[in-house]
Amino acid sequence: EVNATLQPGTVAETVTVTAGAEPLATQSSSAAVSSSKKTVTDLTKVAPKSGSQQISTPRLREYFPETLLWQPSVETDKQGRAQINFKLADNITTWKMVVIGSTEDGRVGTTEKEIKAFQPFFVEHEPPRVLTEGDEISLPVVVRNYLSQTQKVDLEIKPESWFALLGPSQKQTSLIAGDAKRETFDFRVIAPVKDGKQRITARGSDENDAIEKPVSVHPDGEELSVTAGDVLDEGTSLELDIAQSMIADSSRGELKIYPNLLSHVVEGVEAIMQRPYGCGEQTISSTYPSLMLLRHYKKSGEAFTLRSRAQRYLNDGYSRLLNYRAENGGFTYWGYGEPDLALTAYALRFLVDAGDVTSVDQEVVKQAREWLVKQQRPDGSWRTSYWKEGDAQGPSVVLTAFVARVLARTDSEISEPLKRALDFLGRESQRIDEPYLLASYALAAIDAKGIGRAKPALEKLRTLALKEGNTTYWALETNTPFYGWGLAGRIETTALVIQALAKNCNSQTAGCEADRKLINRGMLFLLKQKDRYGVWYSTQATVNVVDAMLLLFTSPTNGAVQSSADIVVNGNRVQTLQLIDRFNNPVTVDISRFLTVGKNRIEIKRPEGLPLASVQAVATYYVPWSDAKVANNSSNADLRLAVRFDKTEAKINDEITCRVEAGRVGFRGYGMMLAEVGIPPGAEVDRSSLQAALKDWSITQYDVLPDRIVVYLWPKAGGTSFNFK
Repeated sequence: EVNATLQPGTVAETVTVTAGAEPLATQSSSAAVSSSKKTVTDLTKVAPKSGSQQISTPRLREYFPETLLWQPSVETDKQGRAQINFKLADNITTWKMVVIGSTEDGRVGTTEKEIKAFQPFFVEHEPPRVLTEGDEISLPVVVRNYLSQTQKVDLEIKPESWFALLGPSQKQTSLIAGDAKRETFDFRVIAPVKDGKQRITARGSDENDAIEKPVSVHPDGEELSVTAGDVLDEGTSLELDIAQSMIADSSRGELKIYPNLLSHVVEGVEAIMQRPYGCGEQTISSTYPSLMLLRHYKKSGEAFTLRSRAQRYLNDGYSRLLNYRAENGGFTYWGYGEPDLALTAYALRFLVDAGDVTSVDQEVVKQAREWLVKQQRPDGSWRTSYWKEGDAQGPSVVLTAFVARVLARTDSEISEPLKRALDFLGRESQRIDEPYLLASYALAAIDAKGIGRAKPALEKLRTLALKEGNTTYWALETNTPFYGWGLAGRIETTALVIQALAKNCNSQTAGCEADRKLINRGMLFLLKQKDRYGVWYSTQATVNVVDAMLLLFTSPTNGAVQSSADIVVNGNRVQTLQLIDRFNNPVTVDISRFLTVGKNRIEIKRPEGLPLASVQAVATYYVPWSDAKVANNSSNADLRLAVRFDKTEAKINDEITCRVEAGRVGFRGYGMMLAEVGIPPGAEVDRSSLQAALKDWSITQYDVLPDRIVVYLWPKAGGTSFNFK
């Protein structure tokens, strides 16, 4: 049974379904079912008779989700009944409800039901979701009259500060019964805004409607960002350098103070959702911060505000992950094709961890492990898919270390496959000075109660530490099993080394002073690398950093410690913050109006003797395209992206062909690229042309967003090119 909360001008239906339910038939004013065991209630707004009093203030429609409800798990009572309550959206549409039910003895039943949400008089308002400052738009607005009588209608667009009307704000029209008419409102975008409101109101002689949609506007240029982070003591200063060519009034800045390491993890629950999560690895990683917090809560009992949300994210992520499972028990990147070794190991770790805090199908866990073990070579290794006879085995050794780390973490005892893998890694780690490999091997050995195996690897890691100012990091010399490289790979590797050193220290009672200094300097390096979204560039890097933070986190003693901090930007006092060292989100301060072009100095002052905290400053701004191109050509020499349109001026219904060329310069790194291509406002992407591009093996997947498309691709030698319309 599904109950929907009624709103004026909408329809809701209560549908009771059983496995093998007979078809349900409904009409606008009555409901008919073929079995008395099933009930349907159809509530439709009835039009008032002609001449009835006009409603002066129409109910505003502003809630327009594309998916109204997604409930991956619903448990019935002993009578086989369950109830879900949800708010019906403001869309004038027909919703399709799909219910899948299963019994304990394995029987499955499905049913579908359409729910019609309708009102007899309404406005259609579909503005472009994203606009650029300076755009001029002729916005079409359609009014539909399904009443039994003619309606005289006053149509109005509400003025807002982010756009200027180029014509009248009010128009009049008349609609006979069953008629629809289109009017247009002309305006120019004059100011940037995030989710600016645009409201259209239609007041008729008998019925009214009002609809409001969000529109975001960005300046006409490329968005750039700069971040700075540090440990917070009694006097800490940060610097943000904003380009002199910044477009006026386009900067946005905020300061975030993290009372402890766990507040970084809390932020990661939402922040990682802003990154792409279309493949199997991203699906797991986007859910992992939620899982880590829930496991920490179960272990420590420390409550946190995002608990229910984290649980929902975990349940949704687990349900999505099952879509990537192959019939043989392995996991694929896209839900089709051959399973991937690293991804299956990662999925196994996730499923075992998730089993601590939610219901997980143990048969899925068992089959994933069995598939993984079957792929092991007689020498104890796992080979990458692109391994060739005669290779130095570097990538395959790194992959083996990753799989061994997962088996050591998830096996209840040291299995024969794990022992063979550790023997193989013990031999190979003597000749390969790769920090990612050594850290993974050390972690696997420690978790397998083999601290003696880990000691040579740990000793090598100490000698491979690199200093950068007051921080320490470990450089990645190859690619990770998930094709990480560059800065993201360095972050991921440093996080793994910190975990290995910390676990080794936790197993000892003394003699770890030097390692703790390395750990602290390495953690400071990670804190300084946090990106503008609140994560660490890639999903894998973020999960490994969060893992390290949870390993090092110490709960506040003697209750929460309260303190104050003074925020000063460029000599201007912003405000005084009250900080509490507890399990919570970071404290955020908007510093936008204090930022200027050039170097900006941000000072945070607080009393001495307080627990260590951390701070991050983030500024985003826009520069003209001419300046952005110069910056990109010099700073992004490892990647190449070129986009060309066959025409730069177009009329309604014109077809525009976009040519995209993407590549990795000099073969630095290996793996997938994500190319983002902007879409002009008002343009509609021809998905069939993108589907045609997928026939090229180097293009795997695409996502169409309101202002861009995101293409997942594996560049060929010399780069990959494709067209779409």
